[in-house]
Amino acid sequence: MWDFLSATAVLALFGVFASPAHALDVRRGDPQLTVRASETVDDTLVAFGETVNVEGVVNGDLVVFARSVNIRGSVKGNVFGFAQHIDVSGAVEGDIVGFAQTVQSHGRVGQNVFGFAQTARVSDDAQVNGNVTLFCADAAIDGAVGRDATLFASRVDIRGDVSRNVVSYSDRITLIAPGRVGGDLTAHVSSADRARIAEGATVGGKTDIRVRPLQPSRYVTLSFYIWQLIWLVGAFIVGLVLFSVFPALGRPDLESTTAVLKAGGIGLLATLATPIVAIIVGITLIGLPAALLTLGLWLAGLYLAKIVLASFIGRALLKHRAQPVNLALVLLVGLALIAVATNLPYIGGVVNVLLTIIGLGALVVALYQMLRARPAAIASS
Repeated sequence: MWDFLSATAVLALFGVFASPAHALDVRRGDPQLTVRASETVDDTLVAFGETVNVEGVVNGDLVVFARSVNIRGSVKGNVFGFAQHIDVSGAVEGDIVGFAQTVQSHGRVGQNVFGFAQTARVSDDAQVNGNVTLFCADAAIDGAVGRDATLFASRVDIRGDVSRNVVSYSDRITLIAPGRVGGDLTAHVSSADRARIAEGATVGGKTDIRVRPLQPSRYVTLSFYIWQLIWLVGAFIVGLVLFSVFPALGRPDLESTTAVLKAGGIGLLATLATPIVAIIVGITLIGLPAALLTLGLWLAGLYLAKIVLASFIGRALLKHRAQPVNLALVLLVGLALIAVATNLPYIGGVVNVLLTIIGLGALVVALYQMLRARPAAIASS
């Protein structure tokens, strides 16, 4: 089953993002996969494992699903990483797109770095020739950036050299000596004292500190809790109906790290590729109904994603109870935890996106398993 889904996911990924110049080399490691220093992979490498180490040369792109990713060798194309920790100390000639808890770059990046993480860092020995775009709680740029840096974070520290402009949306930003911004520094902060340029740090262009209007915290407004309650009740009712009719959808396979990472990869591809496919199909009048149906199913999947994930979370937390687990209690516990996690300060938005992607992937896998099991059940009867 995973062979089919993995192949479908990878083909979709390269249909959207990558050049078709290389064939696919799909490898799995249990628990570790290593491309040794003496090895050259002439194709695009798709790697699965608890730990993936790339010490040799990959002439195509690298797509990796793992708990820990270490790139010490050379990747001639792009790197798409879905992991807990991503560490790049080698050379990547294309882009780095990292979805992880921590993303660190210590080496040379020929193009751009896109990081979606809790902590993201361009280390002091790193060289990024293009742009750096980070969505995280803590962002640090200690190395060299050849173009612009755009940062969405709670805290931003810049000790390195950004050749052009820096735009920051953060709670706090500090330019620390010997940090340098070659162009303009634009900082969106809650108060002027949260943007600091230390002595010895330089800004070649204009420094524009934009103070956001002071707004009451959403956590002290009644409307926030009303809308959260409406979402919780609506998702609870939908989940009860859905899992009563289709029980298999309430038991997604997310028991291992590998299964979670695969669900995340499939979910990301479904999130990105589905609207593109719908637009292409909808260009013709004949394909317009199919395109609208596809978009409708896509939106429904995005809504159901966190409900499916809530079922798994609730079952995982309550599975050690002596009495049988009640579906209503499972859903209530899972949905409540998701509501809290997606509304955490600063990182709630990133958590919401990640949970939706993983949940959508889990939903796709559960649907595939259910549809595959139905013909077998009919045949056996």
